[in-house]
Amino acid sequence: MDRSSLNPQPSATLQFLGATDSVTGSMHLLDTGSYRLLLDCGNESSEDERGRKKPFRWQFEPGSIDAVCITHAHQDHCGGLPLLVRDGFRGPILCSHATYDLLEVILSDRAHYFERSALRRTSFRSRGWQEDESTSFTYTDVENTLRLCTPLPLGEPFRLCPTVSVQLIDSGHVLGSVSFQVEFRSGERWKRVFFTGDLGRSDLPLVGNLSPLPTADAIICESTYGGKQHESYPSTIDKLSSIIRQTVARGGKVLIPAFSLGRIHLVMHTLQSAKQDGRIPNCPIYIDSPLAKRLDDVYHEHLGDEALRSLAGNWINDSDEAWYRSTQPGSSIIIASGGMCDSGRILDHLRYHIDDPRSSLVMVSYQAPASFGAKLLSPTPIVRFKGRVWNKWIDIHQVSGFSAHADQNDLLRVLSSTATETKNLFLIHGESEQKVALKQRCQEIGFRNVFIPAHGQAFPI
Repeated sequence: MDRSSLNPQPSATLQFLGATDSVTGSMHLLDTGSYRLLLDCGNESSEDERGRKKPFRWQFEPGSIDAVCITHAHQDHCGGLPLLVRDGFRGPILCSHATYDLLEVILSDRAHYFERSALRRTSFRSRGWQEDESTSFTYTDVENTLRLCTPLPLGEPFRLCPTVSVQLIDSGHVLGSVSFQVEFRSGERWKRVFFTGDLGRSDLPLVGNLSPLPTADAIICESTYGGKQHESYPSTIDKLSSIIRQTVARGGKVLIPAFSLGRIHLVMHTLQSAKQDGRIPNCPIYIDSPLAKRLDDVYHEHLGDEALRSLAGNWINDSDEAWYRSTQPGSSIIIASGGMCDSGRILDHLRYHIDDPRSSLVMVSYQAPASFGAKLLSPTPIVRFKGRVWNKWIDIHQVSGFSAHADQNDLLRVLSSTATETKNLFLIHGESEQKVALKQRCQEIGFRNVFIPAHGQAFPI
């Protein structure tokens, strides 16, 4: 619904509805007074004190939103789209062309998961477990969502209505990721809001490049690693290669849990490059992720076969082959879905190797404090999963340099040129200590108004 012909309110407002207390559920509402624009529509991984998913409730009427901007295809930024459409949203969904192609795969995969889960609900209820269905959606919801998507080229302004335009800027995080520059008329003048989405690294392959941010009336900036510096990518390659050489020398398997979008392809590229350079032995590399295999077609379409020539790997097709590759004699490297080890194909491979001291488990993703991956990293001799207690004899490592998020130095580099001219800087998508550390550094380089918004808090723009 376009209300641009109505008299605008004296001031536009920006309300923060997600990713304020953590790194999940990215969602912010820009209300110009005549147009309501939702910036990201992610799902939130929140649980009650008994470990159950909290019921999901919209904090606005879905039908009141005029358009949605999606920065990239990670669930915490796009996973709520089918729910928004199911509950009444009918406007355009703006994203990059690559993100549109990724959404088709990722949201369909999620719908498949929900429909499988629906078959188990009767059993759950018979045991007194009341599973929340408010976050579930179907294939029909996904189809309706994709019909509303409007893929846009980067760098070209797109006018949503006479008083609002948007422009997509490469954010260098994952394939298709962008920042949104929104310009709108408020009262007698035009204003600008810049939403970074997730910003990427300056030294990783397979992603775009970071550019300095423009001045704006408001910049909404992620702060996932606002207080940290990443290990350099070359050092990360050296560390991973050393672990693999030691493991192969023992005759063990190397297990690498990784997220299907972005991380698996980055690890594949790194391993193939290390093998070509002679840094790691010439042992087989297997990839066990049905979702990443489907996403591989999108990567080839948008990056080209030549750019991805180094990503040749052996894709595992089904559970029988996964069992065979995991248990056959000799060393191999197995990259499997399930970045935090809470779910995914990695659990099947862990079952065979967690009590094998010859093998190694290499964590290449962030491990949330409550995740199974964090329990594996903790210095305890046993761990429980798959219905039993296991000896934790596998050699466990954390290699943190694969993060696709900008660290503090990256963030300050792109923010510094706009520090003295930008009116307001809002820090979101980060744990409290990361936001506080980044706020202090931003004030030191010249930002006058730096805010860490609370959930639901609204600010005039």
